[in-house]
Amino acid sequence: MGGLHFFGIVQYVGADRTADWVEFYAQIFGFKPLPDKVRFGIMPKGLLLQSPCHTFYLQLIEPDDPARYAPAEEHLQRVGFGTPDVLATVATLEKRGIEFVSSERVQTNARGALTKPTLGSVMFELVHDEPAGAAARK
Repeated sequence: MGGLHFFGIVQYVGADRTADWVEFYAQIFGFKPLPDKVRFGIMPKGLLLQSPCHTFYLQLIEPDDPARYAPAEEHLQRVGFGTPDVLATVATLEKRGIEFVSSERVQTNARGALTKPTLGSVMFELVHDEPAGAAARK
């Protein structure tokens, strides 16, 4: 679909483990934390890291209730895709049978959308973003 591109990954980390993961991604891949005011999509939690090429992002999220969270539960939660028009992309995907989350906390909007889990637990998030190089072509 026109303009749909790989954007990033959301990873749930253990309580007080964000610094460990930031160091890991910085040493291995050169990722750097973004300021807290920078946010994408519809789930504005956690810390965002940006790749050295500035086109791929990691979102690290610690549990809201650490007492109920086991360290073994660290996992990759969502794969993010960027799109210049979230609402049009959602409409196209819905015609193809993809279902999106609609709840009190999560709603599809121009900033982003979240699919219902498929294949047991895989979720995808659409994020408003221009494809790489679009700004250079304008």
